[in-house]
Amino acid sequence: MCYKNVFILYILKNRISRKSIAGNKVRFYIKNNRMRGDYMDVTYEEQAQVFKALCDEKRLRILEALRDGEECACNLGEQLDIVQSSLSYHMKILCESGIVDSRQEGKWTHYKISETGTSFAAELLERITTPNTVVINSNKCCE
Repeated sequence: MCYKNVFILYILKNRISRKSIAGNKVRFYIKNNRMRGDYMDVTYEEQAQVFKALCDEKRLRILEALRDGEECACNLGEQLDIVQSSLSYHMKILCESGIVDSRQEGKWTHYKISETGTSFAAELLERITTPNTVVINSNKCCE
């Protein structure tokens, strides 16, 4: 079955809103294709979500706090001196990138660093910064 068809079935099964489709697509792709190393179907927009999560000082502070293990949103807010609305915004971006996983326990949300998401981010960074070894066009334009 094609990746896109599997993804559409996943969306319908889990009743995901259109607003959260992009983030869920990245997380779904990470969970199901990480071991294959098949990143060709991930668009630049989806790849940018990973790096967007890492390009803010507050989000880096949040990730540093999560290195010790799972934390409740209320504890993170107090520990980092971040108001709830700001923490919620940053956690949404981190979760959509796939780098952080969340789970509900009653009215509280608990967050932890995702092993698959961080592996995907590391492999993505390595892949896009490694020079191609195959020369596509041997003609030099500046000779």
